[in-house]
Amino acid sequence: MTLFTLCNPGIHAGGFVRESKCDILNGFKSGRNQLARYCSLPAEWSFSERLEAVSACMREMGLSYPVVLKPDSGEWGAGVVIAKSEQHVRAFLAATPQTAILQEYVPGVEFGVFYVRRPGKAFGVVSSITDKQFPRVIGDGQRTLETLILDDDRAVCLAHVHLDRHADVLLDVPKPGEIIQLVELGTHSKGSLFLDGSHLQTPELEAAIDRLS
Repeated sequence: MTLFTLCNPGIHAGGFVRESKCDILNGFKSGRNQLARYCSLPAEWSFSERLEAVSACMREMGLSYPVVLKPDSGEWGAGVVIAKSEQHVRAFLAATPQTAILQEYVPGVEFGVFYVRRPGKAFGVVSSITDKQFPRVIGDGQRTLETLILDDDRAVCLAHVHLDRHADVLLDVPKPGEIIQLVELGTHSKGSLFLDGSHLQTPELEAAIDRLS
């Protein structure tokens, strides 16, 4: 029943559960300059050691806020923080005793690219692409952010998530046409919509992913 965990021998248990993000990223030795820069924050280090490591890593990699902090072993966006200040870093480290990863923040649109190389084949193929659309609401100058969330057909499905995340500004009234992005992570659990992005597939993209992998 666990045969499927052999699907990718380069990832612990094939990526089914408890795989290390750092171990996966460390495997991309030849394509390191194509990855968001990162460093590990081991669980064995004290709070002060990990806090200092964050500052040291940011200096060495030439990063400024925001940066991404996440558990090294986790899924569905659980525990992921886009830290915009040292205060956010401190809060994350206090709430995350397990090994964590600091990673460069890359703004812009987000896609999931699914790549398969079958045993014995020299080259792989891109099997599908997901276009991750972050939920958002648009102000009308009359309704509060809370009401906009509750009135939106999709946002209301995860209203408890959005209302909690924006608790400090729920009574604000966005200006007409003002776009409020409700989440910053491209995961189902945070409300992102996954659309078919197969129209973006090209031989050049497939070759680039193949070289990286």
